[in-house]
Amino acid sequence: MIFWEKVLLKYPMKLQPSEEDAKYLPIVFKEWFIAYDQGERVIFAQLHNNCMWNIPPSKTWTNYDTNKDIPLETLTDLVPYIHQVNDFNLYTGTAKFNNKDIVWTPIHQWKYRNNRTVHFNETPTEGTNSELSSNETSKKSNLDKDTAQVKDLLRQAETTVTSAIQKLSSQAGTPDPTDSPLPKASLLLGKSKLSTAEVSQTATPPVSKGKAPAPPPTRTSTSHSSPQPTQTAALSSTTKPSAPPSRNPKGTAPLVKSNPPASTSKLPPQPPGGNPPAPPPAAPMAQPNPPPCILGTAPKPYNGKGDTAIAFWNALENYFTVNATTFDTNMKKVSSALTYFKQGTQAGDWASDHITTILARNPVNYRTWDNFRDAFKAQFIPPETQNEAIQNIHNTPQRNQEFSEWYQEWSRYARRANVDEATKMYAFRRALDTALHNKLLQLSLMPTTLAGLVEKAREFDRNWRTFAGPTRGFWEISEEESEINAFPRPSPFRQNRG
Repeated sequence: MIFWEKVLLKYPMKLQPSEEDAKYLPIVFKEWFIAYDQGERVIFAQLHNNCMWNIPPSKTWTNYDTNKDIPLETLTDLVPYIHQVNDFNLYTGTAKFNNKDIVWTPIHQWKYRNNRTVHFNETPTEGTNSELSSNETSKKSNLDKDTAQVKDLLRQAETTVTSAIQKLSSQAGTPDPTDSPLPKASLLLGKSKLSTAEVSQTATPPVSKGKAPAPPPTRTSTSHSSPQPTQTAALSSTTKPSAPPSRNPKGTAPLVKSNPPASTSKLPPQPPGGNPPAPPPAAPMAQPNPPPCILGTAPKPYNGKGDTAIAFWNALENYFTVNATTFDTNMKKVSSALTYFKQGTQAGDWASDHITTILARNPVNYRTWDNFRDAFKAQFIPPETQNEAIQNIHNTPQRNQEFSEWYQEWSRYARRANVDEATKMYAFRRALDTALHNKLLQLSLMPTTLAGLVEKAREFDRNWRTFAGPTRGFWEISEEESEINAFPRPSPFRQNRG
């Protein structure tokens, strides 16, 4: 297995490329894809059997195996005939040759804008010599086949014409073609020239008494440069004598014209001349099922600290849930999750060990998402027993804290206590400030769930702090103001609980 194939297996989840990504991709790469690595959007590309990577908007490409940067000049030198072109663009493949626009095509050839191949003055580089030699050999082979087919057609036409002449000669009352006043045209290719003796055999019309002789018929010279098989018909039309007078002189027999037999076979097509017209540009193929668009923002790479483990895990699970159509298998979810651990930290080392264990299995098996969740929690989330959580929901009073700040801490213990709803409601009312607790007791309809109880307490606390003013604390209300307010407040002289 080459190194590029190993990289493809390491990143099974590929992202949908955009037009912006193509701006950072040189034309020398044959295959490429985009994936997340350590929370970064990275472009991976194949160069021979190696892998290169780049993080836009940087245009620096790095060897994945050696981690060394590859200069752009090195990538440019891989293009054949690069030293004969001007204004070369490594990312679009456009350049100029002899002040004409040319472009490097995906089939690794230089083309003009009209799709004609560019012919350079020197031998191409070693990388493309074999490819161009193969193309020339193929073109020569095709030309030889065409020449052989034309010769076969000419040979068949000659045989057919000869056979037709022999049949016509054998019929009764049919004059022999050899006695025709017209010159005999050769059926062989390249023997269509008329000799002086043959032209002199052309029949002339009779001359009447007392009239000047008619001028000889005008001959049209035939072309000596065209070797086409249509010369037999051409000779018949160009050497035909002029028509005789309407009256024959007395005692003169009329001239009997003898026309050569017509050919019954079709003449072979002329070989194509010149270069064929440029084919129309191929229309881009539309993707039948484009990949789904990624929603939301991926979580930041986790560094292994216990106080942020739960927040990181909740953000990761929410990201995968929103993009459920993309992360629809255990392999995609686990392999993608392992890229969100920061390298150089405890979390990065744990993820690296986990990847090594997965790739060592034969066949490669990422197991289930539940297995990965249990392994993460066992490694990074500090264990807390049920008894400790139950003790904390009873021993975490609100005191002078704002309700929202206190409830965030208290609810964390309540989730891990694993007790019923009634126990949580009892512990919640016991931990509330006395004023809020008394206000809840005045309700005519007491909430029956913990969520309803929390909502009422939050509403009372918000109203209290709104009317008390921003500069006075919860315990700075005078005793006279307490009697005017909608519910009683504790005396500032009483001792605080706790």
